[in-house]
Parts: sequence; C-alpha cells; structure tokens
Amino acid sequence: INDAESGLSDSQSAKRSKSEFRDALLKEIGGHLKIKIAKDENKQPLPAAQQGLASPNLRYLESEQNKMTNILTAFNVRMCMLDNNSITRFPFHLFRKYNATSLEHIHPQNISENLKFEDAKKWLEDRESDAASADAKVWKRSARSIAGYSGDIEIDSESLDLAIEQTKEKVNAAILKARVLMKDEESYIDNQDEIFENLKVLDLLFGDMAGISQQDLHSIWNMALVPQNINSALSNNYLDRKRAILDEKASDSFIPPATAKVFSKGFRPDNPGNMKFWQPEDREKYREALRMAYNFFTSKN
Repeated sequence: INDAESGLSDSQSAKRSKSEFRDALLKEIGGHLKIKIAKDENKQPLPAAQQGLASPNLRYLESEQNKMTNILTAFNVRMCMLDNNSITRFPFHLFRKYNATSLEHIHPQNISENLKFEDAKKWLEDRESDAASADAKVWKRSARSIAGYSGDIEIDSESLDLAIEQTKEKVNAAILKARVLMKDEESYIDNQDEIFENLKVLDLLFGDMAGISQQDLHSIWNMALVPQNINSALSNNYLDRKRAILDEKASDSFIPPATAKVFSKGFRPDNPGNMKFWQPEDREKYREALRMAYNFFTSKN
C-alpha cells in the first residue's frame, strides 16, 4: 500500500506493526475485489444467495469481466499462500510476462459459428461419440433441455420415455444432417446456417453430459485464467483436450496454479469422476475454494 495514498505520515508508517500492515493491505486488496450489492429492477437488494460470487453481475458476458479476472488472480495468489508443500511465492513476473489474464471457460462455451471446417468436422465427430456413450441419466436431462421441459415440472414415466425417444431421434437426425452438409469445405461454407442449427442440438447434449446449465456456463465457477497466447488454442475442446494443450504449452509459458489444478481435476483428487467433463461435483469443490479465498481477501471490508 502506498502510505501517501493511505494518509499515513512517515512516523505513523514506521510505528505500524507487521499485523497492522497485513490488515491494511488486505483491506486495500479486498476493496478492489469486493462485488457491489446486486439489486433487482426496483433497486432492491437481491437475496443473499445471489450476492457475492453468485451475483448475476459477475458473468462473463456482463460488465464485470475485469472484476472476475482480479478475483481469479487473487485466488491463485491465495493458493500459493496455502501451499505447505512449496516455498515458491506467486511468480508475478511470469504472470505479467505471459499476460495470464485471459478468461477461459472450463466447460467450453456454446459452439461458435466461426469454427473452421476442419475444427467443426472434428467437433461433430466428438459429439457423435458423445451421443453413442450417453447414459440414461444424460438422456433424461437432454429430454428436458432439448424437448423444452422445465426442471420444476414433474413428468410421468410414460411421457418421459416418449420425450427421451424423441430426443434421441432429434440428436441422431441432427448428426446425420450435419454430416451430409459437411461433406466438404465448400458445402460447409454454403450451408452454415442450417449446419449450425443442427450442431446446436448436439451442443445441448454436450452440456447435459457435463450437467451444466446456461446460468453456470458464464459464472466464475466455470472460469480460469490462462495466458493470452494459449487462449485461442483451447477453443471449444473437452476438459481432457484442454488439459493436454496446457501441458504441452507449460514449458514455454506460465500456467497459473489454480488453472493447472482445475484442468487436472485437482480440487477433488480422491474422486475425480469422468476426466473428460467439468461435472457438478467439480464445480462445487471449485466454488468452495473460490469462496474461501474471496472471503479471506474481503473480510476486512
């Protein structure tokens, strides 16, 4: 903290104890990280469950991206502070050198229509594999999201079975249609609108396999920091492919510790589940760690 900015004279600064300096520093940092109270359209505060890191203002597509980056930076610093197995301090020089401030979706964003032909073709192949390996639980979720059922609506078994069959038919039809329209690059370019209408059906299935909602997709629980020169390489890939890319780039870049831990599923090492997907259990452990770090830095404010 700059003593001139804090209003302390040289004599006052000299008298400050180490703990007082620490508290003042935490208060200064916490002031930058603290999320403003979220309010409804009538300017009334939203419930506690929608405040802090759960604030609707703290979303990738909203105006608080810088705040999200700052919180994730502090989270990485806090991880180094808590690492009893390491004497290494957070390497700010590497963080700055490699500009590791790019926000990356852990579970990828919805498919982009800017995908090149070869990337889109590979994406479709992966989704075909997903559909073939989807279990009953996934198809049940997909029946709700693709068929348009609300999670609050009870569906009897007969209606649910019918919805699941219709969903499977819709997914298979989307695969076949997209495959025909993507027979070559020229056809891909000429039929992009129709192709992406079908690919979006498969994108929903991918989200259902990870058990992630649209609301969670752009929340801080689904974000990590990566160097800007790596961000584009990660693209719309699975968790396992992103992990492999980060491992490949680690020797000539800087991967923040929380990011490395996220993509290796290190927040629940005893029961990591499917290493391909960022599942609800992963997000819950990550959410818990983020909240503890955020509370540490903002407790003085």
